[in-house]
Amino acid sequence: MIVAEAGTGIGKSLSYLMATIPVAVQNNRKVVISTATVALQEQLLNKDLPLFRRITDQNFSFIIAKGRQRYCCAEKLSVACGADGGQMAMFETKPKASDIAQLQLMYEKLAQGKWDGDRDSWPKPIDDAIWQTIVSEKHSCNNSLPAHRGCPFSRARSELDKNDVIIANHSLVMADADLGGG
Repeated sequence: MIVAEAGTGIGKSLSYLMATIPVAVQNNRKVVISTATVALQEQLLNKDLPLFRRITDQNFSFIIAKGRQRYCCAEKLSVACGADGGQMAMFETKPKASDIAQLQLMYEKLAQGKWDGDRDSWPKPIDDAIWQTIVSEKHSCNNSLPAHRGCPFSRARSELDKNDVIIANHSLVMADADLGGG
């Protein structure tokens, strides 16, 4: 484990990437990078890791790990938009027509494989009240049910196993450690 603190822009990220990734890949291990800010996660994902991949002969893959709250529940989305005869009783107040239209579009894109269910990857901001009706949560998620097998959160988690470097926030890493790691 490494903890590093220094001024912005001096190369900390590239330094620890150069030191850890080759060793981890050679030993068939994963690198987990835990950050406090979304800005640093995005810097690693969009700048530092692609740069390191270009300047090294090391072959490695990387991904960002997000918490369950960043993903929709496909079953809730189906019900919320009225697909498959679902009911809209899950709303506390009657939703606006534009909200239903957005939910229906999200459902279509998810079903067509054109959206991964990640709130951050939807092209426009999703209103918090709408998101709360479809958000994935551990209490309603049951992967043994057929409707939950295509769950965006479960699919995202399965992708983590396929990558060499995982970028996460401190809370997610600590929650994982509390559950026994892995």
